[in-house]
Amino acid sequence: MQKGGIKMEHYKQLYIYEKYYMPDCPLFIEKYALTKDNVKNSIFAQIKLRNIGMKNILATYINVKCFDIENHELGEPIEYIYQDKVVARGEEFGGREPIYFQNAYTRKIIITCTKVVYEDGSVWTSDGTKYFEKSNMKFAEEILNEECLQQLKFYENIPEITLKHGIYVPQKLGKTAVCGCGAYNYNETDKVEEPCYNCGKTVKWWNKKVDEKYLQSQFDSRRKAEKEKELEKQRIEEEQRAIKKIEEERRRKKSIKTFAIIASALVIFFGGYAIYKAVTPPTKEEQVSMDLEKFSDNGVLTEDLAKNHKSEIEKKAEEIKNSDYDTYCYIQAQLSLYADDNGFVAIKYLQQIKHTERFSDYNKIYDLCKDNM
Repeated sequence: MQKGGIKMEHYKQLYIYEKYYMPDCPLFIEKYALTKDNVKNSIFAQIKLRNIGMKNILATYINVKCFDIENHELGEPIEYIYQDKVVARGEEFGGREPIYFQNAYTRKIIITCTKVVYEDGSVWTSDGTKYFEKSNMKFAEEILNEECLQQLKFYENIPEITLKHGIYVPQKLGKTAVCGCGAYNYNETDKVEEPCYNCGKTVKWWNKKVDEKYLQSQFDSRRKAEKEKELEKQRIEEEQRAIKKIEEERRRKKSIKTFAIIASALVIFFGGYAIYKAVTPPTKEEQVSMDLEKFSDNGVLTEDLAKNHKSEIEKKAEEIKNSDYDTYCYIQAQLSLYADDNGFVAIKYLQQIKHTERFSDYNKIYDLCKDNM
């Protein structure tokens, strides 16, 4: 619609209100809004109600008082009936039904539920002294410390639907119970506590869960158990390291003894032959053989020996791999350096040697490897 060349908005929402309850009433207002109809120049309300009682509802009677911006009451209260629909426990209704007011100056309303007719034929009526008022629910965050809140959220099996919207402090307001999930539940008999329509828990269950002493005790016990578990893990790891160290020392001593026996045998075996060969110049093949013998004694390679006799040296290295792993790594490092020209792989082998002091040329070989990377 246009007026004077300007497009006029048909509806303008003036106010929105949320979470209103009426003491000892089987209904709860989730939300209501006051809207202006610019075409009709009137005000109407849309009230979204919820059945929080235990029975199915056939009809709901409400009374609405209207007030202007200065809080002056405007005319007689309006009576309105929601009917022709069965509303089960926990269901919403009424949000799409506009209730028009006679006075266009209406800016505030007070809503009262006067009567509820149930599907079973019974009727709930108001005593006329109560009306819907703003809910005063408190979040658990407002009363619990960080430790208790952590325990509550992550270790107390709180319903997932509650974690999405926050945890409330449960309350008992006459026949109406405020659940920890934020839902209101009305029980007319008030004899047996029924589970919440929203989360399935009772106020008694929630009261225990948000109790500060209970939560602190649970938190402290859990922390103590976690600390003890960590200390036990550290103790086992320390024991394993000690056993490994003893085993490595045992293997080292055994390898040294084995190496000494082999070296002595080689000296005795080749001693006589060395004296004989000393009086005559060695051939090229004999010189290589002599170099190999020297390598067997000290594990030090020449570049020529590594390049030209790699397979023989690798074979000798494999023979001592299990008994003397340090020497095996030292030989493989020299082969990688001299024969393969790969300082990176050579350093990998050098870094596996546990007792580097056994090899007098270790630092020299290590520096050559770094220069060759």
